Amino acid sequence: MINAAVVGYGHWGPVLHKSFQAHPLIHVSWVCEKSHKRLVSALAIYPALKVTDDYMDVLNDKEVSLVVIATAVSTHYEIAVSALEARKHVFIEKPMTKNIEEAQSLITLSQKYGLKVFVDHIMVYSEGIAKVKGLIENGVLGDLYFLDFFRQNLGLYREDVNVLWDLASHDLAVLHYLTNETVDFVSCTGAARLDGINYDMAHLSIKYKNGLIANINVSWLYPLKVRRLIVAGSKQMLVYDDSQLGAAIALYGKGVQFINNEQKKGYEYRDSKSFMIELEGILPLTREIECIVDSILNNTAHIAGAHEGLEVVRLLEAAQFSLQNSGSPVFI
Repeated sequence: MINAAVVGYGHWGPVLHKSFQAHPLIHVSWVCEKSHKRLVSALAIYPALKVTDDYMDVLNDKEVSLVVIATAVSTHYEIAVSALEARKHVFIEKPMTKNIEEAQSLITLSQKYGLKVFVDHIMVYSEGIAKVKGLIENGVLGDLYFLDFFRQNLGLYREDVNVLWDLASHDLAVLHYLTNETVDFVSCTGAARLDGINYDMAHLSIKYKNGLIANINVSWLYPLKVRRLIVAGSKQMLVYDDSQLGAAIALYGKGVQFINNEQKKGYEYRDSKSFMIELEGILPLTREIECIVDSILNNTAHIAGAHEGLEVVRLLEAAQFSLQNSGSPVFI
């Protein structure tokens, strides 16, 4: 049995609490939160819960082996360091840290103590993304031309990070999981439409050394909820729309190739039959927690750990620099 504690009980903390508690091999014994009102609401649902407004109370409990951190990004590093030094595994809401140096430090510390660092890149546990990865690795799409990500909605605005760090972190984690290619450079443009300070829309382009291109469009200022991935390959293309319940992957046989031989020179189009790949509807958070439990109890590898978190932060830092410099390319 894994004894866990949740630190931070704002928007995402209660969801994590409920999901971790639902696993038969996890018991959430503590919640730490500065807001007295939120602690009262937690106790109303879980009367036997221990609560505190000081996370050191959690870390001093020797029975706790996993600390779930769902606080502002600026506090991730301090809490995670304290938890690792108290010999606890940590689960950190994305993004992992606010800079590369902090992320690297957590890797060093976790290796020193032989502990696990999990980063809540929840979308890499999506059933749909797992299917897309399988199609890519099995050569169904052929050589990849580009990946386009769209993650837009009306809010929720955050004060601790801009839209790039909030939403694009999902897609950067998915990109790393799907391709694992070496990035050449990134370029990012955007705008802070409401207050002139906090970017609420951004377009990020990533060029890989093998020629692959990825585009990420994120916004807090959009009339529709859009969660879409388009992948174009030399053989087939796909669209994965995760905006609605009952999400599925549309696989298209259409495409175009350039012919240059003695008989013909020009572009040749194809429009083969397309079909839908249905999904079972397994929640990503359920799959994520199952992997965490297996990793802690059986020391198995996990797909969203500290090294993956570091790579996302590395690209976010570069994108932020580009964003603040009129989209100038930043070489990695």
